[in-house]
Amino acid sequence: MSRRRKLAMLAMPLAMTILLAACGKAAGSTGASGASSSGGATGAMAWKKVTLNVGGGRTITVQGPPHIAYFPAGNLNNYLTIRQQALEAAVAKIPGATVTVYNADWDPTMQLNMIQNALSSGKFNTFIVDTDDANSECNILTKTAPAANIAVVNLSTPICGLSSNPNGRDQVANGTVGAVGNNNILAIHDYLNYMIQHNPGPQKVIVVTGPPLHPLTPEINAALALIKTEHPQFQIVADVTTDFSTLQGQQKTTPLLVAHPDATILFSAYADITIGALTAIKAAGMTGKIKVYDQFGSRAIVADIKNGTVAATTGGYPAGSAQAGVAIILKAFEGHQGPRIILGDGGPVPADSSTWNGVTIIDKSNVDQYNPQF
Repeated sequence: MSRRRKLAMLAMPLAMTILLAACGKAAGSTGASGASSSGGATGAMAWKKVTLNVGGGRTITVQGPPHIAYFPAGNLNNYLTIRQQALEAAVAKIPGATVTVYNADWDPTMQLNMIQNALSSGKFNTFIVDTDDANSECNILTKTAPAANIAVVNLSTPICGLSSNPNGRDQVANGTVGAVGNNNILAIHDYLNYMIQHNPGPQKVIVVTGPPLHPLTPEINAALALIKTEHPQFQIVADVTTDFSTLQGQQKTTPLLVAHPDATILFSAYADITIGALTAIKAAGMTGKIKVYDQFGSRAIVADIKNGTVAATTGGYPAGSAQAGVAIILKAFEGHQGPRIILGDGGPVPADSSTWNGVTIIDKSNVDQYNPQF
């Protein structure tokens, strides 16, 4: 089956189906010390105490409405802005629910302190977390929080070292209610193989990833390690980290193009990085000489695919991931144990999902069927 047909057959995300059951008038937003808060829908709803299986033989007991502390990884780039808006909108449909946002500005120590403060406050029964350091936050999210009967859902990346598990279905930490994954080693491996299939023969590849402690970075490196063994002609000549920003995408790419003027492929971990890298490529006079492969395609990247400056991207669903995370919580608080892992950033799922590793590849053949969310 062609990728165009597969993309056309994508189904409505499970998260949206679940959330359509919750309705009501959203309350206004109010300020909170050190964080921003918003309230859920008005209207009566009978919340009962429920016991949830959080893996590893452990359970927690919760009672709605959900009072959510949301911890984004950092200041709101395009992706995270849409995710927060979608999360707040999803919570607004749940009677009595609230959400308070704690933004650590990409600082792992600050985020850990914020999680500890939220835990100590006793105000929350739910944490939704996009971790800045998935390992240092492991104990508090999988032991301390569940011991306090706090339901934990992590977004985007696995915690507790589980990013080393190649299959995204094996990346849910015991102690948590669930996770929404937007990448894993096998998914990245699939994408790298796609690049190889479309670029036969020797290649010299520049890789530009995210922050060193962000789990996406070691996942990319693990997938690259597999490719180095399987396809040695796909030669990685440079591999650098960034803070996911457009500025660093340009700054980190510029000297690499000077050092490797014969590079044939640039693989970028995220759309904002790619925009910066494209600026560097244009300034170096290398547009059309180096093929660019992106991840989590934005509207700008879709335009670049259509004009030929980007060869391909993968589906990125900031709204889908937020809705999927809230949907896991809603089902749990209603007493229904749902799936503990949702792949593909909470976006549409293909018909053959049993063999799907969570990556949807977008190129000129199917870009018109892709609806970017940021």
